[in-house]
Amino acid sequence: MSDNYSFYKILNIVGEEINTKTLISENFKKLALANHPDFVAGDKKIITERFYNICLAYLFLNDEKLRILYDNDIKSDEDNIIIDEGLKIYEQQAAKLATTKYKEFIQILKDELKLISELNAQTSLGLYYDFIEFLEDSKSFELYIDPEDIKPKISLLAEILIEFVKVTGIILIIYIAIYITAYIRI
Repeated sequence: MSDNYSFYKILNIVGEEINTKTLISENFKKLALANHPDFVAGDKKIITERFYNICLAYLFLNDEKLRILYDNDIKSDEDNIIIDEGLKIYEQQAAKLATTKYKEFIQILKDELKLISELNAQTSLGLYYDFIEFLEDSKSFELYIDPEDIKPKISLLAEILIEFVKVTGIILIIYIAIYITAYIRI
């Protein structure tokens, strides 16, 4: 197996936690829901690749036999062949998951992988639809300023500015007069 993948690191699992299948599932669920390409704005190629790696790490580590072989520091040639064959299978599955729409992905999490409950699936879909609605609203957002509403405010600002300049001017004149008077006395 090539060392291109650090499956535990991808799933944010470090140290003594690596043998915990529950932690692998929990971290995958959290990362997958937060990093699905339909749910994240940005460069779709990079986001899809990150999501693909998260799916691949979960699928690979979820296979008990492959995880044990992967965890062994010393691997025989036979072990590497088994790991590579398993990796090819899971790479195809991860690629398929990386291209599924969010709604379908939630169904896969619920029905096939059995990682979320019906309630969590409905909540996730609700959040997704809220997100989509927000994106649609933000695309059509226009700032409308009524000129009739602005005129009184501009007039008020102009009056305040004029008064400020008058007061500042008077204070400046008084200051200059005091300075000149003090200078003349010296």
